[in-house]
Amino acid sequence: MTTTAAAAAKPPRPVLLPWPPRRPRRPAESVQRAPAVILAGANSSDYPAGSEMDWTKVGKAVEKAFLQYSAMGGGGGARRDPIAQFKLDYPKS
Repeated sequence: MTTTAAAAAKPPRPVLLPWPPRRPRRPAESVQRAPAVILAGANSSDYPAGSEMDWTKVGKAVEKAFLQYSAMGGGGGARRDPIAQFKLDYPKS
């Protein structure tokens, strides 16, 4: 039995396996409240420490802190003010 050069150079065909079927998605669990809560920091005169804030209140507190920095002349030094913190509620496993 003789084979031609073209037949000998031809690579074998790949074996195609069936694609596994997709698993149905589980329905998303309903969340009663947001997974994170924004709480006021300890250094705010407008919001009591630990009170809930929204993004608008956080923005106002940051703006006020920046205005206080410029009123003090800048100075170029590093400064930290605890404006807000995030409380995360993790589901119980």
